[in-house]
Amino acid sequence: MKLYRYSQASPHNIDDGPYRNCVPLGIDGLEKHCTIVNDPEEADYFHIGQIREDSTVKLYQSDGSEFEYFKGNEHRHIVDMEGEGGWDIPEWMRKCILTTMGPLKKYKYYKLFTRPCFSSLMIDCSKDDRQFDFPAKPGFGFRGCLNHPTREILFKALKEPDLDTKRIRREAYMTPGWYGPAPSRSEPHLIFEELMLKHPLSLCPRGAGIASTRVIETCFYGRIPVIVSDEDFYQVGEDIYDTSFMFKIIGNLTPKDMANQLISIYNTNIGELKDRGDAAKQYFNKVIKKYFDDPTLFFINWLKNND
Repeated sequence: MKLYRYSQASPHNIDDGPYRNCVPLGIDGLEKHCTIVNDPEEADYFHIGQIREDSTVKLYQSDGSEFEYFKGNEHRHIVDMEGEGGWDIPEWMRKCILTTMGPLKKYKYYKLFTRPCFSSLMIDCSKDDRQFDFPAKPGFGFRGCLNHPTREILFKALKEPDLDTKRIRREAYMTPGWYGPAPSRSEPHLIFEELMLKHPLSLCPRGAGIASTRVIETCFYGRIPVIVSDEDFYQVGEDIYDTSFMFKIIGNLTPKDMANQLISIYNTNIGELKDRGDAAKQYFNKVIKKYFDDPTLFFINWLKNND
């Protein structure tokens, strides 16, 4: 792929860290799969780089005009937006080929590539071929910090008396902070794995960012993500793979209303839950593993299929 890369293009903020091979068009991906050209006439695409809060390009003051060849070529410009979605993505960026995490469904995009959030556990899972037996009984598991009002409502919902009356099995533990960067076999991740092995339903509430590494980690174990969020957002590979195996609780709900939805999900036939768990594992193998094998190649193939 021939790329014209603007001189003011910001590199990915993880290009020099342990996650440097986890994003499309990072340093290694550019070197392996792309030819950087100086003549815009030779370019297949134009690379703006990553836009983030400390970028020289100001998100909401810009209209893209600081990029010399933007006007008339908007649909050939590739831009990455830092962070786990939930941002008000500027209109000029929605005209581009946009890569980001957890983009909101309320916006219309020209071309949208949803990339994964990542953690130490997820990176190691992408190289792990283990299979896991499916639990015989339904149950919810969650371990995480209270870093968003949605999670506060969820914790209150899990204490609703109706869940005790109906004998809804659940385990939820509060942590002091995010443990994503911790080594994959460290205590926080091992406790999470223990929850996954016990319960088929993994609560995946949004946190400070709208997307969650927990969704993809859950799929590795062949468990079913239960996404809880105030906003609906795109999942990784949703445009190329059916993600309807996931349960969703979307909206600003009261604890009681959320508890009622949890009860409804819990009462799903165990055979259907197992089918959803199998679909989750297939999704992990066919989408997530392929992505982490080579994020830039995965992205280039996606571009070709969406041309």
